[in-house]
Amino acid sequence: MRTVILYKMSIKKITYLSFIILTITAISSCSKKSEKTSSCTKDAAIEYRWDNVSIETQTLNSNGTVTGSSFQYPAGYISFNPDHTYNRPSNGVTLNGGWEINSNCELALDKTTSDARTFAIDKVTADSLVISRKDASLSVKYVQRYKMH
Repeated sequence: MRTVILYKMSIKKITYLSFIILTITAISSCSKKSEKTSSCTKDAAIEYRWDNVSIETQTLNSNGTVTGSSFQYPAGYISFNPDHTYNRPSNGVTLNGGWEINSNCELALDKTTSDARTFAIDKVTADSLVISRKDASLSVKYVQRYKMH
């Protein structure tokens, strides 16, 4: 009889411990998902006026290795507004449109138009922004550098 009681108590303990372990696992998997989401740049991090510093055009070989580069130093800026519009007057040409940070953590401009393009967000700090975009058809990568206005 005593063995049966001990056996029933052990089953209850195992069931309770299993429940605790499953709960902890579920909670930790949720926190891992939120960590992944938080690795994306937040909208507020770029909602500023950023002055142009340079545009580097990198020539790539078939392996994607940089074989050469050239620099432009355009006059102008880009403003990412809180209403998800942007303004970019640069060297006398003004572009306006919409922006967002997409599910791939990329900066997407004008996503619903024929001018749609996406940029990797390489760096965002309190005073600088670096974005880049590859054009495989031309075998080039454009790296755009900005400083906080």
